[in-house]
Amino acid sequence: MPCRGLRLLGAVGVAVSLAACFRPPGDHAAAINGGGRHLAAVLDSMHVERGWRPGDPVNWRTGEPDPISIPLNGHCSAFVAAVCARFDIYILRPPEHSERLLANAQCEWLQNDGPRWGWRRVADGVAAQHLANQGDIVVACCKGPDEDDAGHIAVVRPGTKGRAQIALEGPDIAQAGARNYSKTTVRHGFRFHPAALRRGMIRYYAHAGR
Repeated sequence: MPCRGLRLLGAVGVAVSLAACFRPPGDHAAAINGGGRHLAAVLDSMHVERGWRPGDPVNWRTGEPDPISIPLNGHCSAFVAAVCARFDIYILRPPEHSERLLANAQCEWLQNDGPRWGWRRVADGVAAQHLANQGDIVVACCKGPDEDDAGHIAVVRPGTKGRAQIALEGPDIAQAGARNYSKTTVRHGFRFHPAALRRGMIRYYAHAGR
């Protein structure tokens, strides 16, 4: 769904248009500042490539094995929830929703309920990379094609790529899933959802970092 314009009345009663989705000045990703470096350090400290192992039942907060949890082929939504919890930011998570098909539910929640919790829609991958470089928590998500098909969700991590490279492969992300990566690209991380990438169905949402 494309970003939409909002028409609001200014202080002098003149109608002005505001973008419903954030776009960075100049449409290029900014350099990584202190907030972005802190975000990258936190993501690296979580060692997603060792935890949230696909096929294992895990504790969503820690990624450690938990025999009372649900064994799933991937734990993308649990890892995103864990990252948000590290920054005291709420996103739909257990126990409010089972980890099964949680990525689909998170994508819907971000659109419908996220704004009440401080989340805002982001225009595109360039804007997503820009905000992550400033230390905001940014997620990329897509729903599965059918109600019972798993979607995917990941955390955008700070990166130095330019606009052309982002257009080609998307921003950098950290993710759990069928394979876990502390650093990869949207194109590679969402490769099991090629239609979503090709059709521009991957959505970005951001929350101010803390």
